Amino acid sequence: MPGHSLTAAPDLEDVSVIQGKSDRRARGDIDILKALRRYSEKVRVGAPSECWPFTGRLRDGYGCIRLHGHNYVASRLTFFLFNGHWPTPMCLHKCKQSRSCCNPAHLYEGDHKKNAQDRDVDGTTARGERHGRRTKPEATPPEKYPRGERHGMSKLTWAQVEWIRVCHASGGVTQKWLAEVLGVSRTTICQVISQEIWKDK
Repeated sequence: MPGHSLTAAPDLEDVSVIQGKSDRRARGDIDILKALRRYSEKVRVGAPSECWPFTGRLRDGYGCIRLHGHNYVASRLTFFLFNGHWPTPMCLHKCKQSRSCCNPAHLYEGDHKKNAQDRDVDGTTARGERHGRRTKPEATPPEKYPRGERHGMSKLTWAQVEWIRVCHASGGVTQKWLAEVLGVSRTTICQVISQEIWKDK
C-alpha cells in the first residue's frame, strides 16, 4: 500500500454501514491484517488499469465484506485500506464499468454534486427507461402508485391531454389559451405537449 501506513487503528466514528442505508455504526478497531486477508480472498487483482472484481457475495451489485460482526461495502473498505481513512458517507465515486470493482485506482472521494454529475454523464440516473417503474414494474403496481388521471392530485384527464396535443398540432391556439381554458399552468401545457409528463396510460 504505497504512501500509507495501515498499522494504526482507524477512526471509525464516521463509518456508515452498507452504503448509508443503515444508521448503525461500526464499533472498535479493525484488524488490518484480517481486513487485508479478506480483501485478498474476495478480490481478483489484475493489472493496475483493469477492474478488480469482487468475487464474493454481492448486494445490489456491490461487494460485501463482514468483519467483527459488521458488514462493509467492499469498495469503501478498499478505499480505507489504500488511503488510511474512510470516505465521506455516500460520496465515494466508484468504477464506471462495474459496481463490484475494488481497484483503488478506480475509486475516489467526492461530494453529492459531483456524484450527481457523474451519474448524469454515465447515463445511470434513474429516469426514463432506467426508472424503477420501467425496470421493476412489479414493485410499482398501478393500484399502489396511481398515475395520470388515477392520481388524486391530477388536474387533467387523458381525454384533455389528447385534446391539448391535437389543438397544438393543428395550430391556431396558444399554450396560454389552453392553460386558461383548462385551469392549469402554461408549464403544464408545455410539458404535456412535449410528453415530459403524461407519457403513457
